[in-house]
Amino acid sequence: MASEIHTNTVPDQKALPDAAWLLALSRIPGIGNKTLLALLRSLGTGQAIWQTVLDTQGMLPGVRPAALSALRTHIPILDPASLWHDFRVAFPDIRIIGYTDTDFPTLLREIPDAPILLYVRGTSGDWHANRPMITIVGTRRPSTYGRQVVQDFSRHLSQAGFVVVSGLAFGIDGLAHQAALDSDGPTLAVIGSGVDDTSISPQSHLPLAHRIIRQGGSIISELAPGTQAALHTFPSRNRIMAGMSPATLVIEATEQSGTLITARLALEYDRDVLAIPGSLFSPGSVGCHRLIQNGAKLITCLEDILEEFSLSTTVAAVDDPLTDKTLPPLSENETVLLSILTHESLHIDQIIRQAKRSANEITSALTLLEMKGLAKNIGGMHYRRIR
Repeated sequence: MASEIHTNTVPDQKALPDAAWLLALSRIPGIGNKTLLALLRSLGTGQAIWQTVLDTQGMLPGVRPAALSALRTHIPILDPASLWHDFRVAFPDIRIIGYTDTDFPTLLREIPDAPILLYVRGTSGDWHANRPMITIVGTRRPSTYGRQVVQDFSRHLSQAGFVVVSGLAFGIDGLAHQAALDSDGPTLAVIGSGVDDTSISPQSHLPLAHRIIRQGGSIISELAPGTQAALHTFPSRNRIMAGMSPATLVIEATEQSGTLITARLALEYDRDVLAIPGSLFSPGSVGCHRLIQNGAKLITCLEDILEEFSLSTTVAAVDDPLTDKTLPPLSENETVLLSILTHESLHIDQIIRQAKRSANEITSALTLLEMKGLAKNIGGMHYRRIR
């Protein structure tokens, strides 16, 4: 609840960060991000907005009468210091970063509809300034091919020094986060709900969210804690994902996929859009093929992405297991299987036929290859080689 005060005097500027003024302004009913952003870009700070509303009797340029009325009604009875204190007590693990803060993401500040506040759990600081960011998005129902592609690209991009940004959703998003984490790289999840445990959506990805935080990444939202995900919150979330990174990589999307909203926004923000092609017969590849037809860069390997960022391919090779020629000791069965497996998926029945060994021998050897980090079960009894 807002605290009432009996004076219009603005507290000493040094007493509060500007994010506290923006937090208080964001609590005013009937005032949206668009209005506050316009005032912020015109007046410079949240505190300046506050004082200008108190000092100005007439209209403010670009502010609708109803919005101005709401500002003048609520500003005199809101206490930013109390709101700031109460928030920090209620959510000690959530940091608020304001548009005017030095650690607000630089690229995100540039977009025309930038959020005025970000609620962050986990690492923020310089947003891994020494590592380039790349947003990875795609379908919530990836094919076996799509799962393989996102795991490979996210892992290799992470090893090449990238911070993977995605949306914590089912499918491509969650797989991108997991692959980055498996490579010990930081990853940022931008979500369409509050960042508190009870609001994070989907709830089944709460353990993944905790792992992201634990391994040095962040969960980010412009929505206050306690805000539940809804249909209208996801397009807004998508603009943040598109705006934070210089490039967005699309992996599998149907022709009507919401993923294409993120790609369209990235183009509007003058960001690079990268797309990975798929089968001509797969509905999940239509969206990517449309993007490529409309000017997105066709991506077939990691080097294609590194070229976009003007990075040397040798950066990726340092920790890329595909370039590691040193293998652990292998049994005869394991050696045979490793010669059969490729980076394309193979069903276990195909492997058994080619290896000409019993199902028990094959299953045992595959398990050992997985334990040694040489093979992976990608679901549906399909396996592929990792190294």
